[in-house]
Amino acid sequence: MRKKGSPLLLFMLFLLGCASLPLSPSLPERMRMLEGLGEIRVSLRHLKYEGQVSVKMEYPCRITATIYGPFGETEAFIKADESSFLFVLGEEVMEDREAFEKIFHVSLEGLLDAFLTGEEKGGLMRKRRGRDLCVLGEAGEICIRFSEVVALPS
Repeated sequence: MRKKGSPLLLFMLFLLGCASLPLSPSLPERMRMLEGLGEIRVSLRHLKYEGQVSVKMEYPCRITATIYGPFGETEAFIKADESSFLFVLGEEVMEDREAFEKIFHVSLEGLLDAFLTGEEKGGLMRKRRGRDLCVLGEAGEICIRFSEVVALPS
């Protein structure tokens, strides 16, 4: 009886060990859709921020992202597609895409192209660093380190 229990115990320990290993998300080179959770680091000319993010991007021009503060409260929200734009930062609400792009020195289309396709547009380029997916440009960089991610290749 003791011999039968030992292999079962070893197998259960093996499964428990495998379940506790951290998974490193793997992303295709070109994507038509990317949805995930992780940490965002924004380092632009006049803005530095780190926090948690929930993001969904769809090629060619759709993004929804929520940035959370340290206690889980929503600090910023953006939702944009071909015909609409909404950016909320605290109490401020902005519905003018061009004003947003002028303030933050980044084009949404260029940002999506860089994140999803790796194509350089508007002076933005993509870099991968382990689990980090970054977009770099003249104004600075935006990096997301994904803890959970789903991506559909294009």
